[in-house]
Amino acid sequence: MASDGSNDGRRRSDRWLASDDDGSSSRGSRSYSNAVFAGHIGEDFTADIQDGLLTSKVHCLVQSLLEYRHMQDLRCIVFVERVITSIVLESLLSSISQMSGWNVKYMAGDSSALHPQSRKKHTEIVDSFRSGKVHLIVATQVLEEGLDVPSCNLIIRFDPAATVCSFIQSRGRARMQNSDYVLLVRRGDAEALSKTEKFLASGQIMREESLRLASTMCQPLENTLCEEDHYCVESTGAIVTMNSSIPLIYFFCSKLPFDEYYRPLPRFTIDKALCSCTLHLPKSSPVQTVYTEGEVSVLKKAVCLKACRELHTVGALTDSLLPELGVPWEEEPDIVVEKYQHEQPDYYPEEFVDNWFSFSRLGIYYCYKISLEGYFKTTVSPTDILLVVKCDLGPDFVSSSFKLCGAQDYVNVAIKYAGIIHLNQEQVTMARRFQATILSLLINTDQSEGIDAMKYFHEMEVTMGIVYLLLPLVSGKVDWCSVKFSASQVYEASNKDTKHCHSCKEVDLLQTKDGPVCRCMLKKSIVCTPHNMELYAVTGFLELNATSQLHLRDGSAVTYITYFKTRYGLSLTHKNQPLLAASKLVEVRNFLHKRHYYENKKESCNSYAVELPPELCRVLMSPVSASTLCSFSIIPSAMYRIQCILLSAKLKVQLGPRMQQFVIPALKILEAITTKECQEEFS
Repeated sequence: MASDGSNDGRRRSDRWLASDDDGSSSRGSRSYSNAVFAGHIGEDFTADIQDGLLTSKVHCLVQSLLEYRHMQDLRCIVFVERVITSIVLESLLSSISQMSGWNVKYMAGDSSALHPQSRKKHTEIVDSFRSGKVHLIVATQVLEEGLDVPSCNLIIRFDPAATVCSFIQSRGRARMQNSDYVLLVRRGDAEALSKTEKFLASGQIMREESLRLASTMCQPLENTLCEEDHYCVESTGAIVTMNSSIPLIYFFCSKLPFDEYYRPLPRFTIDKALCSCTLHLPKSSPVQTVYTEGEVSVLKKAVCLKACRELHTVGALTDSLLPELGVPWEEEPDIVVEKYQHEQPDYYPEEFVDNWFSFSRLGIYYCYKISLEGYFKTTVSPTDILLVVKCDLGPDFVSSSFKLCGAQDYVNVAIKYAGIIHLNQEQVTMARRFQATILSLLINTDQSEGIDAMKYFHEMEVTMGIVYLLLPLVSGKVDWCSVKFSASQVYEASNKDTKHCHSCKEVDLLQTKDGPVCRCMLKKSIVCTPHNMELYAVTGFLELNATSQLHLRDGSAVTYITYFKTRYGLSLTHKNQPLLAASKLVEVRNFLHKRHYYENKKESCNSYAVELPPELCRVLMSPVSASTLCSFSIIPSAMYRIQCILLSAKLKVQLGPRMQQFVIPALKILEAITTKECQEEFS
């Protein structure tokens, strides 16, 4: 039975602050309207209300608090319904000059998605409230029970209580004699007034019943524990029975150290033939295993009861038969517990580990064709990619395939051995620059970061790392034309340089941000626009120029000259140059992430089309086809899966000769070590 916390030796005054809907105030009452608070409070509250910066309800709260400004030792709790209300009121009340000197904090549950607070934070706030460092707490229902502060002298219900239990519990927080309990109720709200009156009447009934029962001698309860096995702590009288032993063991395990990858749980091994059961507790438990024999139907209960007895004996359970939580495990001085480190070492297959300097001098390389097919939310089909490595990847990659699933699309990745290829050092250098450039631009959405990463990876390193080449294929052959010219460092050319592919019979130059560039270099390129720091993929040219009309969303039309001048303050000087047909650069797809990650996100493949004046563009990479961009947006997920398969194959070898006598594909090994939480199709 809930108690309102009152007693005969303490007086508390309950006040109703009624108000009118029109915002007018009367003696003994204040009003609030339905306006929405959306700003800061100044010195003139009346002006703030008229300007819509402050609601009359909040003004009523502020005026109520200011009535207690004379109190030197205020302890006040303001109860609200929503977390966001507590956060806003904390900021608001802290900024009012008339309340300077009062320390205001808010408290909300740890399950809230909006600024959740831990139990440790709750404890710190409550301790500060008890000691007088915090004068006012704006709290949700999390503080309605469990807080015992004898010096709390004011409770204000900003929002009405949902239940009579909530009403009585919040009222009971005012422990100090002559404390006040203030309710904010809109004048004329008959339903709210009736509900409050019922709550007050219920509280009185509960108080009278509690006093009546307190004066009645209780008869001892009939002891039924003799009917079943149990364990009792003599000093406290705490008892655990066969029926309650299993939940207690699970509760004990839940209080052991854990992280986001591991939850400590008990494990039972039951041998029906021997009528025995072994309980295995987590490694962090002081008791590891418990064994018992008996009737099969109650073996689980019996072993848990025995475990409770042993855990209490070693001090893991208190005399109240609860997990020992006096000192948090991470602060326990006598037990060294290594916290989980998120920066775990990464493991890579030895087939991919090398340094670029030695890799470029091998001369002979093994090739595997990667084909990407599936359902994509785009009309562009990905091109095949040639994976070039230093050695044979093994029998699992002679011909294999796997599936990568997104939220609304999927891709089938097929890998097939394509033979041996001879490459000289210059070709390896060009190929590495090509893949470093395209992946840097696709992965780094920030323009400056992408360009910096591109410059860094163009250097041939001598340190060990992941080394392989990814080359685009056209009709089954390496597209060396794209690799050669795309790998050239066009971003380092000066404005006076003229750039063209040297294969055009007639050079048709267009003015760009970095000077004249051949039309063929712009047709299939990746460009950046410094005025808005965006990256675009150019697919061709439009029958438009700077003097053409641009139709805006509001239905009006202006020339491109006027638009860029008004929007960005840029003047277009080359008015007759054709505009570029472009779209936002496709982002790299992470098919290895949880599937629901993309459910409410627009797919990057559906980038909207834009028209770009060439003179505002800076060419970063050319030529690059849309099919190649689509493939390289998927290839990081595919390569990660390939690395996992290689590591699984290595694990199969390390498991010993017994595993070698079975024909088990590496994908099956990967399936066996993949958890359900990964949400993979095969898990």
